[in-house]
Formats: sequence, C-alpha cells, structure tokens
Amino acid sequence: MDQFTKGTWQQEHDTLYLTSDKAAPKYIIQASKDTKIASGKILLVFAFNYQHVPYLVFDFSAHPAMDAMPAAKETKDGFEVLLDQPSYRHLNILHSMYDTAFFDYPLPPDVNKLHIAPGEGLGRLQFDREAFLISKEKLVSATNKDHLFIFSGKPPEAVSF
Repeated sequence: MDQFTKGTWQQEHDTLYLTSDKAAPKYIIQASKDTKIASGKILLVFAFNYQHVPYLVFDFSAHPAMDAMPAAKETKDGFEVLLDQPSYRHLNILHSMYDTAFFDYPLPPDVNKLHIAPGEGLGRLQFDREAFLISKEKLVSATNKDHLFIFSGKPPEAVSF
C-alpha cells in the first residue's frame, strides 16, 4: 500500500490523537471542447500509469455505483475511454485502493473532453483526531517538539499497547 500522510499529534492522558494536514486535491481535472471528437460523444483521458488504471472507477450518475471501468485504450496521453454524452452532467470518480467516497466533478456546458490526472492527495491517508492508545514507553520515541508526524504504510485498524 502506498498510503502516507503528514500532520500533527497531540497526547491526552494515555491516548495519542493524529490529525493530518489539509488534504491536497485527489484529482486534477481539465475540461475542454475538442472538435475531433464525434458529436454526442465525450472522451475521458486518464493520465495515470498502468498500475493505477485497474483501480479507477467512474460513473455519470446521481448515485454512482462501484462498477468496473469500461475498457480503456492506451495512448501517448494516458488511457482513453470514449462514451456517449451523459445526461447527468457530473463525473463521479474514485480510486478504489485509496478513496472511500466518489469525488464529484460538475461538467461545464459543451464539454466533450476531460483530462483526469492524479493530484498530490491521491493515496494520502486522512487522520482527523484519530485516537490511538499509547504507553509512556512508546511515547518516548515521538521526540519532535512541534508534534509533527509522518505516517507511511498500511493504515492501521487500531494500535494498542
């Protein structure tokens, strides 16, 4: 798992609370009008490397479902999917390895091409005062006086000593 986060910690009695820094955007989406795309179609270009493509899920629906992404064609710009123009003008996208909810992107009018790239927040765990039990012995290793932390690895279910 390539999950990571940075933030601050605070100790209250025997509990350590972790709070991540503000999350960067998970996706960078650029919308445009392309005259080379057939009328009534929309082209999605996913600028992700191959290892991420199987985990991308998108839907044009008010209530998106976790269906597999349609077959994508690899090009020099990334992986492309050509679809019929959706009636619902919101792209809902998630990376099933990292995201817990769909990211909603409203489509501007007359758009027929979307370029979707990973943002800096992709794969970043979010702790919002996540509580972990600690002991005084374990706290000794957390010596940063500014209470900064860097977490890397698989997200823990819970940690107790």
